[in-house]
Amino acid sequence: MGQTIRFQRELSTKELGLRMFAWALLWPILIFHTLPKVGLNLLFEKHESFDITRAIKSQHTELLALWESPPNCTNTVVTEGYDQSSYESLKSELRFNAHDVTTYLQDLSSVSEFDVLNQDGIILKWVKQRDTDNNAACTVPEELNRFNNIANSLLFKGLGKVFCKGCQKEYTTNQLECISDSLSAGWNFDRVKCSNGHLLSVAKGIHIHCRPN
Repeated sequence: MGQTIRFQRELSTKELGLRMFAWALLWPILIFHTLPKVGLNLLFEKHESFDITRAIKSQHTELLALWESPPNCTNTVVTEGYDQSSYESLKSELRFNAHDVTTYLQDLSSVSEFDVLNQDGIILKWVKQRDTDNNAACTVPEELNRFNNIANSLLFKGLGKVFCKGCQKEYTTNQLECISDSLSAGWNFDRVKCSNGHLLSVAKGIHIHCRPN
């Protein structure tokens, strides 16, 4: 009976140091740029094989299709409220003037070329080709999950209207309560509530606490 010989290669201190250095450079890009842009919800979606790579490739295909052939857009953009702290939809409908969305995004992005990590550009291209003679409501494509953050930011800026399904009432932004977490290391949330305390929109951002030497 042959004997199985196992070879184990130990990492030298230099190699270990280089790997730790490389990870130190890459993890901020992954956490603060790639995942938020691609959609952090991908990590929490139920998938038959839990194949994150396949999910990301699928989203790339969907976003490219939206870029190359944007669906119809009108002067009124509507989306469902979303809670990014619990990854679930809220009982609210957020309504915005497409012109306000365009103005907000033009300061953040461009439509020069497709970038799967830049949903802002895809959304901007979509609203810029809207039918300016049509005031009917149009729904934001569900693939553009970045719009959840945009909608929350617009509400904080005093733009848009919200229909609260809990109250069965439409609110203007001056009737809403906009609450931001006290800035601290890690996730921070911006919450929008109606006058009866129902959550209408929750968006998140990350903050790195740097202590001066």
